[in-house]
Amino acid sequence: MKTVQDILPPDQAAQVVAYKAAVERELPGRVARVVLFGSRARGDATEDSDYDLAVYVRDMGDRLAVGETLSDAAYEYVLRGVFIRAIPFPASELEQEPHSELAENIAHDGVVVQ
Repeated sequence: MKTVQDILPPDQAAQVVAYKAAVERELPGRVARVVLFGSRARGDATEDSDYDLAVYVRDMGDRLAVGETLSDAAYEYVLRGVFIRAIPFPASELEQEPHSELAENIAHDGVVVQ
């Protein structure tokens, strides 16, 4: 599977990797995988496109609280003009067939953030 370093310019890849590290600090031991999807992953993004990230979390618990954690971690990037939209998913979905159009798009176009 491709990684963000394969498809994004180095400065953009570094921002996405740094965001993943920030999320891992906020959710220690719980982040199973982070996947870039959408226009940035497909290669048809414009300058103003956001970075769509699927964040697969072990022991999801309160999905809303995890979503708030992801949004809080993205805030410092927004201040720098890097618009990250992170969506939490249970890590168990990594083992399942896609069950929605969004999950299919992530499975088809997704690029792993390492």
